[in-house]
Amino acid sequence: MTVESVTYINTLDENRPAGGDKISQGDNHIRNIKRSLKETFKNIDGEVRATDEEINYLVGLTGPLTGSIQDLEDLQKEVDLKADKTYVDAQDKVLDDKIEQLATDGAADIINLQGQINNKADKSYVDGQNASQDAVIGTKADKSYVDTELGKKADKSYVDTELAKKSDKSATYTKAEIDVLIAEANKGGGMIKVVQQPATAGDFSVQGREQTYGAGVGVGAGITKTLVVPNGTVFCFEYLFGVGGSGGTLRVDIDQIYIDGVRIYPNSQGYIDYTSSGGAVWPGNDKSSIIRVEEKIEIKSMSCYTSSGSLYLAGFFAEA
Repeated sequence: MTVESVTYINTLDENRPAGGDKISQGDNHIRNIKRSLKETFKNIDGEVRATDEEINYLVGLTGPLTGSIQDLEDLQKEVDLKADKTYVDAQDKVLDDKIEQLATDGAADIINLQGQINNKADKSYVDGQNASQDAVIGTKADKSYVDTELGKKADKSYVDTELAKKSDKSATYTKAEIDVLIAEANKGGGMIKVVQQPATAGDFSVQGREQTYGAGVGVGAGITKTLVVPNGTVFCFEYLFGVGGSGGTLRVDIDQIYIDGVRIYPNSQGYIDYTSSGGAVWPGNDKSSIIRVEEKIEIKSMSCYTSSGSLYLAGFFAEA
């Protein structure tokens, strides 16, 4: 019979010796079995108590077990540097268990831990972000400073009280002197802050002459034209006038004039007819007092007998 050349268990030929081989070569086969066992388990010099299941847990390991444990210890150091310290502390127990179970869990646990580490914010990044926020906060006014500065301002009630303490000056002037003071005050008028004049205000548009806003009026009866005051402004209304044009007449009923919803002369029978040559102004004359309009001026129920009638409101817009 032929004796095979054997080094390790996997080189043993299970089909040898054949049934017809010589018994005298049996010792060679027995020596092959001993040689393959000793070469395969070269470092076994004592009793081995591991079961087949325990030995099978080592399937998949491609390197020394001590090296894998060192990898886990390196990962532990990297986890400790991450910003979420609370989470890392909670994982200490898990990491200890992972080390103990490394023989059964193998390299898959290392990959899983690496993924957890990658999800953590780097501590240096978090510290940088905190420093940036602190710099922004440092530019803000401290509340105590603001409160102190406000405390330096005079309280309105204090000012009102102090003004009330002032003596009434009327007793120090004669009636004639007071009349002069009133007359001088009326000449000067109140102080106002003019704003940029809007191009349109309801049915009216700026005319660019004598500070007026005009609206065209066509033939018809029961006609209404409205000037609307924009938000944040008031209209300083001086007077109203109109023009008939083309030989016709524009009629304005005095009892149909409304300012901020107030009907100025209810039940009045008066009206003004405007022809191509003009007509009377309302109220009174073009030197009357300025009327403060906060919402709108409505001229209702007009009648127009010309296709080219026009209605004008003299005045300008100012800051409310």
